[in-house]
Amino acid sequence: MLFSLTNPEIAILMMGIFLFAVLLGFPIAFTLMAMGLCFGYYAYFDPAKMEHLFDNRIFQLFCSKYLYRDG
Repeated sequence: MLFSLTNPEIAILMMGIFLFAVLLGFPIAFTLMAMGLCFGYYAYFDPAKMEHLFDNRIFQLFCSKYLYRDG
């Protein structure tokens, strides 16, 4: 990876971004959704599977057929 962060550093970064975004006026739900997507992409990054920007494990989790109910 380009840089490596420890778990406490990631937690502080997440908290800082969350507070900054909420204090700017973004809704909490959208802020948490965007942070979950960004930090999930960071957590599940796998250079071996990285042929394209969206070809990664996090997007396979979001688009899983088990997350959606039929009918």
